[in-house]
Amino acid sequence: MVPALQLTNILSSQTGDIILQVLMAITLAAATGLRAFLPLFIVSIAAHFFGLPLSDSFKFLGDSRAVFVFGLATLIEILGDKIPAVDNFLDSVQTFLKPILALLASVAVLSKLDPLLALVIAIAISGTVTLPTQLTKGGVRLVSSGTTGGIANPFISIIEDIISLILSLLAILFPLIAIALVSLLLILIFKVKGRKITSEEAK
Repeated sequence: MVPALQLTNILSSQTGDIILQVLMAITLAAATGLRAFLPLFIVSIAAHFFGLPLSDSFKFLGDSRAVFVFGLATLIEILGDKIPAVDNFLDSVQTFLKPILALLASVAVLSKLDPLLALVIAIAISGTVTLPTQLTKGGVRLVSSGTTGGIANPFISIIEDIISLILSLLAILFPLIAIALVSLLLILIFKVKGRKITSEEAK
């Protein structure tokens, strides 16, 4: 049994279960803003090998075939993101794909909620968490491409891989720690954007 499930047993309440699952969903959505398929791959592994509870309509994510498909998609994405020009193409395509995948991951782990309520919460999470993370990632890539000609992009990509992996693992293993990191990440994103807007207005 994974630590998040053990923590749920300690809380021993329906409310505790729901809170942990919402925290898990938020963190997975943030991780999806950096890597489209990696969070779902981690969810599939956790469901298939460690019994992570999934919503009834999304139990297919725990199937061995889902593990393979998302694993392959993750590998292709990670390798492709290290290739100049291909990384920009992936960013443009995933502008629409990532919110959908974040929605899928979020709804899947909200197994204690009514399906309609879970969907509403997942939509809100994917719009308010995934989108800012994704846009910030794209902005960093544009600056890197403009200042280094794309040379620094593969190194930035590796950092994104690591952050997305850590967030995905923490979402399932230690959701309370994960949400703290996501909160810091979002605060940093909004502070940077706020300073940018202020500087532009000053001009």
